[in-house]
Amino acid sequence: MPHWLIKSGMQHGISWLPASEFWYELVQRHLTRSALLSESGFETRVQEAARYLELFRNHQPAAPQDFTALEVGTGWYPTFPLAFYLCGATEIWTFDIAGYVRRERLALVLDFFCAAAERGTLKQLLPAVRPDRIARLRELRASARQESPAQCLARLNIHLKVQDASETGLPAHSVDFIFSIGVLEYVPRSVLPRLLAEFRRVASARSLMAHGLDLADEFAKFDSNITDFNFLRFSERQWRWRNSPITPNNRLRVPDYRELIERAGFLIQAEENRLGSPEELRQIPLAQEFRHYAPADLLVLYSLITALPAGAQTR
Repeated sequence: MPHWLIKSGMQHGISWLPASEFWYELVQRHLTRSALLSESGFETRVQEAARYLELFRNHQPAAPQDFTALEVGTGWYPTFPLAFYLCGATEIWTFDIAGYVRRERLALVLDFFCAAAERGTLKQLLPAVRPDRIARLRELRASARQESPAQCLARLNIHLKVQDASETGLPAHSVDFIFSIGVLEYVPRSVLPRLLAEFRRVASARSLMAHGLDLADEFAKFDSNITDFNFLRFSERQWRWRNSPITPNNRLRVPDYRELIERAGFLIQAEENRLGSPEELRQIPLAQEFRHYAPADLLVLYSLITALPAGAQTR
């Protein structure tokens, strides 16, 4: 198994190249293959979208059936926006600082949706799916390889935005559902207050916010000799030279996100946490920055935080 510092060094090297996004994408496609979407991966994402929609409906019963949504972190495939369109979203904005959606990727995910509908499995994966909108996706599939992804998705009122989401340009109180999946942990701590303030500004009186946070050391997926807590051993200065410059992890812990969310004017309604091994955590000599956290908080490797804007209507 390769050493995690090899991956770190490789990402530093890529970041110094001209057109670093192109080279990063090339590595993700052909070396790590993490940019490739399989059928099982597609189904997992759709089930996750259904889970987010369930949180939206359960924690914000006043939300309209035909809702607006904002995603931070489009990624390689716009699976969540398409899933929410199928479930009644009237307008969706999806933001990313890099544009990784390509014609062939959009066509592939549309093929997966249409094939699942034809097999009858889409309704099982996404119970709130609307049959009339599946028909619209089938129509769209024909033009996915001829038009740009932005043009194609705009036909469904899905707006693909390659820009900083802390300045969306959207009208105040215009969004009912704000969400992200594995994104906020890569936003610098200095930027998060501004981003969350923008979420609060655009949140409607009947809105909900849900963020899935991957709080584990991502290099542990590459090197089995380290644990998910490995990066907690490094001081901020030490981590600066080991952190990926392409996908820099801010290493914030779950209490930090609670505090930032509440300071932005949201009230946390639910928190679903997955914990790591206490034994593995005990083996890590914690850097000074992490010694003030309670062990129970340091153990959290994944958290799904659901919050309402203060003063939101819930009935």
